[in-house]
Amino acid sequence: MPRVPGQVLQLGLLLALLCLSQTATAAIGRIYFVHGGVYIQRGADRIPAEKDALLEAGDTLVTESDGRVQWRLADDSYFVLRPNSSYRIETYQFPEGGPAKAGAGKAIYELLKGGVRTLTGLIGKTDTAAYQAKMPVATMGIRGTDYTSIYCGDCSWAGPNIKSGLYVRVDHGEIEIINQGGSLRVKAGQYAYVASDSFAPQLLPEAPAVFLTWAVDFEFVYPGLESVIDRLRRIEPIEPIEPCLPVPSPNEPCP
Repeated sequence: MPRVPGQVLQLGLLLALLCLSQTATAAIGRIYFVHGGVYIQRGADRIPAEKDALLEAGDTLVTESDGRVQWRLADDSYFVLRPNSSYRIETYQFPEGGPAKAGAGKAIYELLKGGVRTLTGLIGKTDTAAYQAKMPVATMGIRGTDYTSIYCGDCSWAGPNIKSGLYVRVDHGEIEIINQGGSLRVKAGQYAYVASDSFAPQLLPEAPAVFLTWAVDFEFVYPGLESVIDRLRRIEPIEPIEPCLPVPSPNEPCP
């Protein structure tokens, strides 16, 4: 068997270490709860979602009719995606220098369909322009918040005569909804509706039926974060959600 020169071995080892390093630094977050049919669309690859799976910028999380998934990103933001939903992490740049320079980061998300609840993290807290959430009929900015968005082309599942469009609920903080029709600020405890990208967003006088039906799907349940969504007594959560907290880095495994 021919002998491989030491320099070649060292070069090969270096390249392998670089590849491992690039793979590790590409991770921006971690899935901590999965139920039912859920997968990650990463380019042309469809990857089954599993607890502790690492996420990368550009990933789209997709839930099927029985699927639910929750995940956490490196800036300490949290997401809950309900069944029949798709959510894309379009751009994610963690602040260089860590939390002290949170304004230098950038996050752009896109709800393609269905419903998502978001608890925002460091990105956007000091520079609101660093955060953007795209919806089919509008774009949202934040001012440190906890909000839920539901977009349905056919909302008949929520009851008769329910209009299609985007529904938004804010539990903490404030969001701004912007589209071609105008802009609207929505504060904690308020609900908003957007019919299409050409009609101005409007406040709703009470909770729309879509939230009464889906409330349990959007609950964060773990130590240290109080649930702000009213529980529906007739619906029990499918199972308790106990992620490993705190997690200094999304690359570190859960204990």
